[in-house]
Amino acid sequence: MSESWLTTTTIKHLSIWISAVLLLNLVAIPKIRAETWNGAGILTYENGVKERVKCRARTEGRPPKSPIFVSTTCSTASGSASHEGTFRMTGPNVYSGTFYNAEYNINVNYHAVVRGNTIVVTYKATGGHATVTYTLQE
Repeated sequence: MSESWLTTTTIKHLSIWISAVLLLNLVAIPKIRAETWNGAGILTYENGVKERVKCRARTEGRPPKSPIFVSTTCSTASGSASHEGTFRMTGPNVYSGTFYNAEYNINVNYHAVVRGNTIVVTYKATGGHATVTYTLQE
């Protein structure tokens, strides 16, 4: 056997091995998912007055190993609010936590339950609470 054949065969095997390792790594690395969700629900103020609320959310993250970043804008007949926060997994398909809304200077607690392409989020803050059902936009 010539030395050049050994070198060529070794290089071919090495390149196949490297390709296999790279492919396995690509499959094993969780992808960042960026998704858009539309939601609707009821906002109940501290005084008992209720308003329909519509929301649009953008999520980005690598669930379940890392938190999900959420950017949301919600509106009612009387106004709108935007907020950004991080959803942290607290159980199977359950996310909970707190984020700060600078526009209204309040902390908002949330609890989200994921069911397939639907997320039901309950928000609670000084002055009221809301429940919004979001649906994934395909």
